[in-house]
Parts: sequence; structure tokens; C-alpha cells
Amino acid sequence: MDEPTTHLDISSIDALLAALQGYDGTLVFISHDVYFIRALAQTVLHVHSGRLTPYAGNYDYYLDKSKATNERAALTAGFTDARPLQNGNGAKPAPAPAKAKDQKRAAAEDRAGKTTAIKHLRVEMTALEKRISELEKSQGELVAALEAPETYNQPGRAQQLNRELSTIVDQLQAATTDWEAAGIKLTALEA
Repeated sequence: MDEPTTHLDISSIDALLAALQGYDGTLVFISHDVYFIRALAQTVLHVHSGRLTPYAGNYDYYLDKSKATNERAALTAGFTDARPLQNGNGAKPAPAPAKAKDQKRAAAEDRAGKTTAIKHLRVEMTALEKRISELEKSQGELVAALEAPETYNQPGRAQQLNRELSTIVDQLQAATTDWEAAGIKLTALEA
């Protein structure tokens, strides 16, 4: 699977994860979605500059072994040149200009990716906050209708309102959970 979560919302990603976690076969996927990787990956194969490095563990194992300081750096972690030092004084040779330029470009791409991720998370959190507010308003209206004596004069009206309220409560819980998860991701990125 190539970037299976790209155009999915959070609840669809969770549904996909639940289905894939129940799958007994081998699954190979490519993803930049750290939440998806953490939930599913049992081994990691890092590809960089045409080089493959296998890690016989989950994503956290990969982070530990690649000595990445954060998840974003892990996605762009490079490989060092293993040639011995050329000068006799024990100092490392100066990096070649092309390599330094590549490192600067990678660092700039990392910053741009982090900024984009932060922007997307803020937009997502704002949308979730609006959705939560709408759901809370609907919940209040349904509760008020259930408290009104005239509701019980209409056959089946209370049952209908209870079903609607149950659906709203479930949606509210899911939206709140999604908002909290986005907040945790945002805090980690801004740190």
C-alpha cells in the first residue's frame, strides 16, 4: 500500500487500522503518517538515497536505533559516509560542498514539512472545535426536548430523541478524542 491514509479523515484511518490489524498475512506499506506507522508496523525498512536499511522492530525501535531526536528527523535521517579519516591528526575532513548543500536542503525541507504539518494540525483542530461546538449545541437541544413534558404526549417521540442523542454523544466522543490526538501531535511538533 502506498500512502493509504493520504485522503482519509481520522475516523476512516482508525477503521482502516482496525481492519488491517485483524489481517493475518504480510502487509507492506509506505507511509509518512506516524500515527498509522506506529499502530501497524512491526518491522521498518528505511529507504534513503537508494540505500535500504532494515530495522527488525516497530517504529519506536527504528527511532531508537536510528538515533533520531524526533519523528520528523527520523523520516529524513541520512546515512553517514563510513570512509576512514584521510588526515593523520584525527580530525574529520570538511564535508564536500555538495554534501553540505544537500544537508542544508534536507534541513530546510524538514523545517518546511514541520511547518506544513503544524498548519494542517491547527486547521484540523479548528474544524474539530467547530464540530464539537455544533454537537454540544445539538446535545443540549435534544436534552431540553427530552425534559419537555409535551415530548411524551407524542407516541415514539422520546425514543426517537433518545436515539438521536445517543448518536450525537458517540459523535461528540469521537470528535473530542480526535481533537485531543491532534493537540498531542501539535504539542510534539511545536516542542
